[in-house]
Amino acid sequence: MKYSKIRSKLTRWFQYYFVFSKAALLISALVFSHSLVEHAVVDVLMSYITDTWKNVHLNVAAVAVNTYEVTSTIAVVLLAHASDAYFGHFKMILITTKTYILGLVLLWITGTKIWLLVVALVLISVGTAGKEPPLKEFLVDQLRRHEQSLDGNNEIRVQARTEVWWRFWWCLGSITATFAFSAVDWPNTFKVVIVVMFVAYWLFRFGEGLPYCQSPTSEENQTGKQEASASPLSLAYRVLKAAIMKRHLHYPDASKFFKNDSGELILLPNIPFFRWLDKAAIVDPSSLSPEEQEKQGKLCSVAQVKEIKYLLKMVPMWATFLVYGLVEATGSTFFVEQTSNLRSPITDSFVDIVIAFNAMKSLTSFIVPYLYELLIQRRWSDGRQKQGGLLVRIGVGMVSSVLCCCAAWLVEVRRLSMVEIEGVDSDVEIRMSILWLVPQFLLS
Repeated sequence: MKYSKIRSKLTRWFQYYFVFSKAALLISALVFSHSLVEHAVVDVLMSYITDTWKNVHLNVAAVAVNTYEVTSTIAVVLLAHASDAYFGHFKMILITTKTYILGLVLLWITGTKIWLLVVALVLISVGTAGKEPPLKEFLVDQLRRHEQSLDGNNEIRVQARTEVWWRFWWCLGSITATFAFSAVDWPNTFKVVIVVMFVAYWLFRFGEGLPYCQSPTSEENQTGKQEASASPLSLAYRVLKAAIMKRHLHYPDASKFFKNDSGELILLPNIPFFRWLDKAAIVDPSSLSPEEQEKQGKLCSVAQVKEIKYLLKMVPMWATFLVYGLVEATGSTFFVEQTSNLRSPITDSFVDIVIAFNAMKSLTSFIVPYLYELLIQRRWSDGRQKQGGLLVRIGVGMVSSVLCCCAAWLVEVRRLSMVEIEGVDSDVEIRMSILWLVPQFLLS
């Protein structure tokens, strides 16, 4: 009886989180290849640059890696806009994957040509930006097709299946990178990852004939052409443009707002600095009808204005993630260089140890959100309690960033003292285990 209950729970758990989808399997090949490339190459770019260009100063290498990360972050926003507004997820995935492969090829043949390295890093940054949101949103589209209806419970199940499916193949790629590249030099590493991504690209390309969902935010006008209005960036542009064009108008009563179903006189959130955005929803008393004004981009609905106001309200909170960004930048540069003269108890090659550390980070990022959802989020059914739980999760992440910096500081103090005691250069191996770096990699 006890085993039957356990088996029943496992069956229900499996049916909740997993569903067979041919399109999702094709997407999984790309997820696996992205994970393999990121752990085998991208996460250890600092090591590649310092190994290939012996005369390059560490500061220059760090600037190159951080510039790549900034470019990748900016590309994520731009590609998400282009995917939602113009290309759709499928075409954007094809474009970014080809760009990724080209960047890897250039990085492989750079030799000592700095300009080729710069071009390769730009192309790779565009390729990595194609991972999220286009690829992940496309996976959501495929899993959503298996639901008969899209009520709240089904949508939650779709998101849960997406996370499990995504993180399973991502962790599989990171584990493969850890064991497959333990004693492989850089040229052979590039050959393997390029072949894997090329094969994954063509597997995904074979799915072009399968029925798939376009971007859920895309809209079509009367001519059948996709409109860009549904993209968040396009919507923000339209609201700002309409508000500036109507800056001379006075605030009317609630009936003059376009599609003001709630009858609000002051559109929420009530932030004085953003009150001028409300004018984007004012119907201009001209000869044009409200529908024609909306078609020409001169009028926005109340819901659109409120959406942009809520979005701008989050800007101060986004600024707090600057500290988190500094920790991320440190993890991809300083943490990697710390391993250069530490003794490895596992292997003589330190590159695979760094890959193992990054794989450990991926596994942690998979386990922690799941435990949070299982132990905390599900126990809070009230919406306000769930919002408070999300803030707790963000706070715990920030505290972990502080602890990560403290751990890295203490380890570096010990490392430098060992270098001084042994009287060797900073790049000569010392009697200090590389496992001292485990806490800071886990906390990052």
